[in-house]
Amino acid sequence: MCGISGIVGPVPDRAALVARMTDALAHRGPDDRGVFSDEVCALGHRRLSIIDLSAAGHQPMTNEDGTLQLVFNGEIYNFQELRAELVGRGHRFRSRTDSEVLVHLYEERGERMVEALRGMFALALWDAPRRRLLLARDHFGQKPLFYAERAGALLFASEIKALVAAGVPTEPDPIALDQLLRVQCVTSPRTCFAAVRRLPPATLGVYEAGQLRLRRYWCLDDVAPTRTGLEDAVEDAARLCQLAVGEQLVADVPVGVFFSGGIDSSIVLAASAAAGSRPQSFTLGYEEEAYSEARAAQQAAAGQATDHHVVMMRARDAARPEDLVTMFDEPFPDVAALPLAHLARAARAHVKVALTGDGGDELFGGYEHHIAGHWLAKLSPLDRVRAFSADLLLRAARLGGGRGQRARRVLAPLTAPSWREVVIAMRTAVSDELRRELYTAELLERTGGTTPGDALFGDGGRLFSAAGDRFLADRLLMKTDLATMAAGVESRCPLLDTRLAELAASLAPELKVSGLQGKQVLRRVLARTAPPAVWRRRKRGFTMPLDQWLKDELAGLVRDTLLAPDARVAAYLRRDVLARLHREHLEGRANWRRVLWTALLLELWLRRFQR
Repeated sequence: MCGISGIVGPVPDRAALVARMTDALAHRGPDDRGVFSDEVCALGHRRLSIIDLSAAGHQPMTNEDGTLQLVFNGEIYNFQELRAELVGRGHRFRSRTDSEVLVHLYEERGERMVEALRGMFALALWDAPRRRLLLARDHFGQKPLFYAERAGALLFASEIKALVAAGVPTEPDPIALDQLLRVQCVTSPRTCFAAVRRLPPATLGVYEAGQLRLRRYWCLDDVAPTRTGLEDAVEDAARLCQLAVGEQLVADVPVGVFFSGGIDSSIVLAASAAAGSRPQSFTLGYEEEAYSEARAAQQAAAGQATDHHVVMMRARDAARPEDLVTMFDEPFPDVAALPLAHLARAARAHVKVALTGDGGDELFGGYEHHIAGHWLAKLSPLDRVRAFSADLLLRAARLGGGRGQRARRVLAPLTAPSWREVVIAMRTAVSDELRRELYTAELLERTGGTTPGDALFGDGGRLFSAAGDRFLADRLLMKTDLATMAAGVESRCPLLDTRLAELAASLAPELKVSGLQGKQVLRRVLARTAPPAVWRRRKRGFTMPLDQWLKDELAGLVRDTLLAPDARVAAYLRRDVLARLHREHLEGRANWRRVLWTALLLELWLRRFQR
C-alpha cells in the first residue's frame, strides 16, 4: 500500500511540486520515498512495504532501459502467475514485487495490461518514448485516484490533499454539496472540489498530446443473472472465498482481520484459519450495548482459530470530527469512518495488513433495499392499493418524530413504483421538502435540476448490481482505504475478488433473497464452519452511537461550531433551520443525526479549505 502522485505537462517547478505532493502523502507510505522527473513528466511515490521489504521494491519502478516509469498503489494478487508467464517470454526481474510485473506486462500488452490484473490498484505509468501517461484504477475502486487538468497539464494523486499542495484551486462544487447533503455520498467523477475529479472504478485513462481519454475496461453487469442451482452456487462460492482469502494472506508482514462477528467477516476469518493462518482479529465495542459488536463478535470468534482483540470507543474518541476532514479532504459523513479509523489505529500496533468483509452485501444482496426491491416486483395490484392507502392515512394523520420516520420507512418500499425509488427512499437524508427549507436561495438555484437518483445510480441497470452501486466505491471503499491508510494499515477485501464477484452476478435473484433474508449463498457457505447463531444473525451496520452523542457529549460542538454566528456553512444552509433541527434532535422529537453530522463536517471543511 502506498501513495502516488505526478504531473505531466508544462508546469513550472514540476519536480519540486511533485516532491511537495509526495510529502503530503507520507502517512500512506512511511517506509520509503521516491521521485522521478524528466522534461515532461514527474512522478512521486511513498511506500508502505508489504511484499519484498528490500530496497529492490523502491519506486518509481522502471524497466531495463529506463524508458518506462511506474508508480503503483495496491496489491496484484495474481502477480506470481503473471511473472511466470513474463519470465517464459524472456523478461528479467530484479525484485519479488508486483510493481515490477506491471512494468513488464505493459511492455507485452500495452494499455490492455489492466485486463489481466486481479487485485486492488491505482497506478500511473509514464511511457517516455510515446510521451503517454497511463492511469488505471481497480475493478471496484478499492484504491483511490484523483486528478485535475490545469493549464495544459494533468496532475494526479492518491489523495486530494496532494493536489491542493500543488496549488489546485479549492472552490466547492455546488452539485457535489447537494449530493453530499441529500444522499451523504459524492459520486464519481465528482468531488467536493470543482477542480478535482475522481477516476471511476474499472477505468483506464490515457493522457497524451494534452488530452485525457477514459475507457471502462470491465463491467460486472455484463454477466447475466441466469444461474439457479443453489447447491452448486454454494460450493463454488465456498471454493472462491477460500482461494481469495488464501491469496490475500500473502504478505511479508503480519496480517489480521477486522471482525464484526457478522456473516462476511466470519467467512473471511474462517477461510484464514483454513489456510493455515492464525490471524489476529479486531472488533470495535461501545459502552452503549445497543451499538456494540463486541459481545456477538466474541461469541463468533470463540469457535475460530484467532487471537481476538476488542477495541473500545467512547464519545471522547469522536470529539474531533475535524480529524475526518484531515483524513478524507472532504466532508465525509459516513458514521463508520471515525470508528474504523479508531479500530485501525489500535490494530496497527499488531499488524500491517487487515482483511475486511467489504463487498458481501453489495454482491450477494444483503441490504434492505435488495430485499424490499425483490419483493416489490412480486406485489399484486391489490397489495399495492393497500400499501398506498396506509401511506395516505399516515400522511393525513401527520404522524411525526421517530415513529413516523420508522412507519414511512416500512411503507416506502411497498408504495414505490420501482426498486430505484426504494433505494432513493432508504438512502435519502434530505427530502425535497426539507431541501427547500434548508438550502439558501443561491444553493437551490445552482442545484435546482438535480435529483437523488442522479447521485445514487451509476451504469448499473438492475437491482442486484454492485457495478451500479456507487456507494460501494465512493463511500464504503473510500472510507476503508483512507481511514486505514491514515493509520498505516493496508486493508484488503477478499469478497471483492473478481472471480467471486462474477459468480455473484450470475446468480438469479431467488438465490440471493429468501423470505425477508438476504445473502442466502454466503449464509450457507458460513453454515459449513459456524453454528446457526452466527450464520442466521441479522445484519447490523458498522456505526457509532452518534444520535445519542449528538444529544450529550457532542451537543456543544454542534452549537459552538455549526450554529456559530460566523459559521461559513451559512452561505449554503439556513442557520435558523439547522437550529430547529438541532433543537428537535435534542428533544427527541426526530432523529436528525445524518443531517446534523453532515452539516457539521461541511462547516469544518469550509473552515479548512475555503479561506
